[in-house]
Amino acid sequence: MQPFEIRKIVAAKQLSPMTSNREAARVVGISHPSVQKAVDRALPLELDSARLEVMSDSEIAEAFYPKSSGHPAEAAKADPDFSALAKELGQGRITG
Repeated sequence: MQPFEIRKIVAAKQLSPMTSNREAARVVGISHPSVQKAVDRALPLELDSARLEVMSDSEIAEAFYPKSSGHPAEAAKADPDFSALAKELGQGRITG
C-alpha cells in the first residue's frame, strides 16, 4: 500500500467515522481488506490525518512497514554479489 493511499484512508475514516471500509475503498481505489489493514496499523501508532500530512512518504512507509520483521528467514537472507553475477553472465556470451 502506498503512502498516499494511507493518507487518503485515514483522512476518509477520520472525517467521517461512519464511512464503511467498502466506501473508503471505493474512494481510494483499493480493496476493503486493505482499508482495514491501514486502519489497524494507524490506530496503535496514533497517526491521524494531520500527522500523516506532515510525514514524508519514507516516514510513513517505515512506520507502517518496519524493516526488521523479526522473521528468521528475513534475517538469514544475504544480498547477492552483483559483480560476481555480472562477471559470470558476461562469460557465457555467444557472439557471431
